[in-house]
Amino acid sequence: MAEGMFNTSGKFGKATQFGKWIGAIFSSGITARVFDTKPIWAQLKITERCNLNCGYCSEHKNDGCHVSAETVYKWIDHCACLGIKHLEFIGGEPLMHPDLFELIAYVKSKGINTGLTTNGFLLTREKAEKLIKLGIKRMQMSIDCIEPNSITKKSVSLLKSQLTLLSDMKIWVHVNSVIVKETIDEAYDLAKVLFKMGIPVAFSPAHDRGRLIVDSSNSTIVTFLNWLTMQKKNGSPVNMPQFLINYYIDTMMGKRVQWVCEGGCKSFYVDTNGYFKKCSHKESDIQLLDVNKAMIKENHNLLKGCEKNCGVSCMLLNSLPFCRLDYIMESELVSRIKKENTVREAKECTA
Repeated sequence: MAEGMFNTSGKFGKATQFGKWIGAIFSSGITARVFDTKPIWAQLKITERCNLNCGYCSEHKNDGCHVSAETVYKWIDHCACLGIKHLEFIGGEPLMHPDLFELIAYVKSKGINTGLTTNGFLLTREKAEKLIKLGIKRMQMSIDCIEPNSITKKSVSLLKSQLTLLSDMKIWVHVNSVIVKETIDEAYDLAKVLFKMGIPVAFSPAHDRGRLIVDSSNSTIVTFLNWLTMQKKNGSPVNMPQFLINYYIDTMMGKRVQWVCEGGCKSFYVDTNGYFKKCSHKESDIQLLDVNKAMIKENHNLLKGCEKNCGVSCMLLNSLPFCRLDYIMESELVSRIKKENTVREAKECTA
């Protein structure tokens, strides 16, 4: 199932990266959540501060605050009571939080899987080794270009040493990159560079407050996503299940994909003020500490009204497997058939 979802060829870049991904999944107990109405995944925003100032970002406030460790401990305790299997520390830049290591150790003591979303600039070998020792299972790095530009410094050229460092350690590291039609040509080059390094990468089309922009100018992005599908079939480390790629293609071509968001149940977001949000793009006046299991269950299989043209990958990944198994299976089956046909045609040509 995992191989089929993440790479139809059964390869995953460096073989060790696939093994790290499998280890992270099964050690967390996430698979048990397929059969109940308890939450899988929560993002805890522990700081508003960031060491960068990217032109497109609205997730930081460099004069903002770090959430106190005492408060985050309470969040972790409550998430454990709700049945969470994975906690992701986000920001801002979580590596700037003065108590990050203690928070990670506390999550591990609760038997919860933990991950980190970072821009990577503050990573050193010493910090990486300590993070892994304390229990970090996955690390997502945000990289948008090969060379830094006027919008962002998050580039391969500036982060290559960190990527190389992490790829040789006992942690599942992967890259997420945002794509826009204005710079789509560079996305091909970025993908090729990361593939060559054996680093798993996912590409997310830019969205406007959670909604994909659907118009006739999306053809270049759709072409890129189709190219990604071919690279995935050929064994490149594309860190996207085929159903997610197909969803983006269908939606950006104007085809409505019916689904039910599991935000507030299988996945939720907690901002620096402690508000429990079904999604980072949905406002809320409910504090996490006031949320109970019954409230979580109420959000299961409940239409949120924002499903149309949604572009929030974490919501899609934590929802479609529960409400559209037919769509997932069709995506994987069609992908496999196309691959088998391609292989057969290639053999016929060389016969």
